[in-house]
Order: sequence, then structure tokens, then C-alpha cells
Amino acid sequence: MNAPYHNKALPTGTVLREWRLEEVLGVGGFGIVYRGTDVYFGETVAIKEYFPGAISDRLDGTTVAPTDSSSEEVYQLGRQKFLEEAKVLWNLSRPERHPNIVSVRSLFEIHGTAYMVMDFEEGVSLSQMLKDGKRFTEDSLMALLRPIAEGLDRAHRVGVLHRDIKPANILVSGDGRPVLIDFG
Repeated sequence: MNAPYHNKALPTGTVLREWRLEEVLGVGGFGIVYRGTDVYFGETVAIKEYFPGAISDRLDGTTVAPTDSSSEEVYQLGRQKFLEEAKVLWNLSRPERHPNIVSVRSLFEIHGTAYMVMDFEEGVSLSQMLKDGKRFTEDSLMALLRPIAEGLDRAHRVGVLHRDIKPANILVSGDGRPVLIDFG
């Protein structure tokens, strides 16, 4: 799979705390997701950076800031929501991780923005599977949707709504395990 290009992404090799950025995995309206590696243990993670491209820019190569004073309030509110999303996902992993919801490991703020470190989920998005022509029987589709619904049930029981359920936010591992990502 070719990683999307984003000219505002941090360069490969950048180290954020103990994680080295290896490549851009995806770019959305509010962030950039990188594949990273733990510099001490070599473990692979996904790192989501709060970067609302429409209202912010990267200064000095690393620092993220609103593009102008009229964007400051929206930028700060968005960053607060990003932090809340990470905390919600972290809490959903307690007392133990649900196998069908992405798990947050860490959250930190540096360079004027915030970073969420998550388990790296190997797999293909359901949207890519559909683009590639994958067809599902009722049973095979239920085998994907039932575990996602169980994960959502866990989230709903603690008052969390996903707000962005779509095929692009469901990753399917090689063994068929679906994982819901990006709670937005």
C-alpha cells in the first residue's frame, strides 16, 4: 500500500519522546497518523498527531501553530477534543483491552500540539477491501460487524459515541479480526 503524501508531515526518522517516525500512514482533516518504532525495544506503534491542516501550519519544522489569530480558539478547542478522545480510548482499554477497539498507550503534548500513541494494527481497511472488489456473504459480513458492535456496546455503556463509523475506520487483520479505529 502506498502511504499518502503530506508535505506538512514530520520527516521520517524524527524522534518524539521514545518513538521514531517511520512513515506516514494516513492524513485527515485534523491529523496525521505515522507508523513509529520504540527506540529502546523496537516495538511498532501508530502515532496520531493533532494537525488540523486548514487552520494550522508547521513552524521551524516541528512546532504546530494556528495559521492566524482568528484560528487560535478553534485550534485550542480541537486540541482539547483530541486529548479527550485519547483519554476515552485509553479508558476503554481498562480493565483490559477490547480486541476490536484500538488501544491507546500514551498521550503527550509537545511542539504546540498533541500526540496519541496507539497499538499498531496490521490489516486492511474495510473500505480498501471493498474497493478491491471483496464481496461478503451475510455470514462473513456478520463475522466482521458483530465484534465491532460488541466493542461499540462497551463504549456506549460508558457514554462514548464513535461519531465516525465508516469502512475506512474498520481495519481487518490477516486472521479476520476487525478493529475499530479513529473515534474522532
